[in-house]
Amino acid sequence: MLTPIINLLLSLSLSLALSLGVVTAGMEQSGVRIVPEGKVPAIVQPTEVPDVPETVLPGAEEYTEIGRGASGVAVSNLQVRLTELGYYNGKENGKMDSATQLAFKKFERANGFDANGVASPEEQAVLYSEQAVAAE
Repeated sequence: MLTPIINLLLSLSLSLALSLGVVTAGMEQSGVRIVPEGKVPAIVQPTEVPDVPETVLPGAEEYTEIGRGASGVAVSNLQVRLTELGYYNGKENGKMDSATQLAFKKFERANGFDANGVASPEEQAVLYSEQAVAAE
C-alpha cells in the first residue's frame, strides 16, 4: 500500500526539482531516471550507475594542506609515513623543513602528482592509503 504513495511522492519531488532547475537531465548518468514533464511513472526503476571517479579521494576531507614552515602532529605523522615508504630518512621533528619537503616531492613524483612539496588533502589521502607507491 505504501509503495504507490512513495512512488507518487518521489515523482512529485523530482518534478518539482526539475521545474526549479535543481535536477537536470545530466543526472541520468548518476542513476536518476528523468521523467518528461507531465508524465508520472507507476514505478521508478533505477538506471545503471556508471563508474565515475570521485573528484575528491575518500578520506581527503580529514586532512588539511601542509606547506613549508608548518609544524605539529600532522607533520610528524607525515614524516613517519614518508619514512615507512622509504622517502624520508631525516629526524622526525614535526617540522615541514626542507628535508621533509624534498622527501614529499619524491613521493609526489612517484605517485603521479605535481611535485610542489605541499601536502594537499588528496595527496595525504594517497600517502596514508595502501595504494601509496613506496620509494624504489
